[in-house]
Amino acid sequence: MIAAHRAAAARLGIDFGTSSTVAVIALPQRDPRPLLFDGSPLLPSAVCVDPTGRILVGRDALHTAMSRPQGFEPHPKQRVDDVTVLLGDAEIAVSRLYGAVLDRVLAEADHVTGRVGDQPVEVVLTCPAGWGPRRRATLLEALPGARLVDEPVAAAHHLVDLAGADLAEGRTAVVYDLGAGTFDAAVLRRTGDEFTVVAARGVSDCGGLDIDAAIVAHLSTAVPHADAWHRLNQPATTTERRARQQLWDNVRAGKEMLSRTTATLIHLPLLDIEVPLGREELDALAAPILDRTVATVREVLQAAKVDTADLAAILLSGGSSRMPAVVTVLHRAFGITPVTVDQPELAVAEGSLRARAATAPPPAMKPGEHWPAQVPVTVPAGAAPRGYGGSDWPLPSPPGSSASPRPCSTPPIRTTRVRRPARPPRPALARRRPLARRPPTRPA
Repeated sequence: MIAAHRAAAARLGIDFGTSSTVAVIALPQRDPRPLLFDGSPLLPSAVCVDPTGRILVGRDALHTAMSRPQGFEPHPKQRVDDVTVLLGDAEIAVSRLYGAVLDRVLAEADHVTGRVGDQPVEVVLTCPAGWGPRRRATLLEALPGARLVDEPVAAAHHLVDLAGADLAEGRTAVVYDLGAGTFDAAVLRRTGDEFTVVAARGVSDCGGLDIDAAIVAHLSTAVPHADAWHRLNQPATTTERRARQQLWDNVRAGKEMLSRTTATLIHLPLLDIEVPLGREELDALAAPILDRTVATVREVLQAAKVDTADLAAILLSGGSSRMPAVVTVLHRAFGITPVTVDQPELAVAEGSLRARAATAPPPAMKPGEHWPAQVPVTVPAGAAPRGYGGSDWPLPSPPGSSASPRPCSTPPIRTTRVRRPARPPRPALARRRPLARRPPTRPA
């Protein structure tokens, strides 16, 4: 927990995401840097209750879920509207699940700062711009004393302040946040050194995991094997659950590799074969999902009463936004080359340390509308349900006809490398005098 004391020696920005949580810590007289969890800046937001009732988080939760799937929740952030969640035999409050993930972040911050437990750090916690007072209260219940910042405002601060994006006073920009589990779009207007959310929309089931699901459906069509795919999609044993998780890990790794190259191989567990996948095939599989994001951007622009010609910039955040196809569809739809950075998954956490606290939640949603707001779209035939090692949905039957991948020309990606202040040169080390060599001794 965080005390009311604000004279903290360190500042911590946390982006509690649907699939992964990212945190950035700023120590006195040092540049902000991401916290590492088991060597990675991405902490899986998954939670799992073990037989003793202890709540495990991150990779520990993913590992335990292989033998205890009934106690596993891969996306606790999406349960924000539930008061409690039944995991195994335990009924646990949603705020307690959030607190378990955030406590893991605070523990890692303690390790980095080396502080005593009763010396708090200042914590900034981000949340979707569309969350109302009740949802924000649930988040703050998990981490009392933290200050809230809207996610698109934090991303804008990082991309504009550090990446040098051009956004003059009074101009508007779209923050395009494509994460692993959800997509969020927001129109922001610059007022002085701050950004105001004019309109925001969120779409669930529209993220990197859904692109992974489309790849899995494509692989099941390319390599038909009813028994193996049934075991991968409806595992009944720990071995089969581990094989399913390995499949999704291989798909995600192949998708990320196609952001840097044009072709890759994806290994299929149980079948023990490798299937080639090209970037054009990936672009064709991702097109229906990316089209949903474009439709959401158009909807949020209409809600904000901003014409496309008056749009100053499109700012990319979220790990899935680094796909070259994202830049292609946005440039084709709006005629603007999006702005991104080397690590878009860190944009919200880093920008949260530069933004002010959210003063008030956005206007209430329309009656019957739930977060994230759904956009009426048609799900492509053959799209597999996404999985995170915890989904037991079977794959749908492959479509009768396969569409040939369409070639597309990708505009140049406007990537800005963040320039950090130069560190002072290290003092020259004193040269050591070489040791005198002892002459070899001759036998008597």
